[in-house]
Amino acid sequence: MNQLEQIKSQLEKFNPIQLRTNLLRSFEVYKEIIETDLEPRHFWDMFHDAHAYKLGYYGYMEHEAIQNKVHEVLIDKADLPKDKLIDYILDVVSE
Repeated sequence: MNQLEQIKSQLEKFNPIQLRTNLLRSFEVYKEIIETDLEPRHFWDMFHDAHAYKLGYYGYMEHEAIQNKVHEVLIDKADLPKDKLIDYILDVVSE
């Protein structure tokens, strides 16, 4: 099983509400990491790093306006059906 398959398997264990909650709450933790200049340590931290890069905001995440834009995208994506949300997450981390 490759790394993406392992990630998918772990994400599929969440029910839809847990997956959405983890996606959105982990962004709050990620913002604290950015503000304190710590290194990402967990999967969700790495996801948010890759997501910022995908959106073209990597290196600018310390700005509140950029954080708000990324948060809006996450809220929009959190409304996707579980399988589509998992596909989006995998697409982000596979780049």
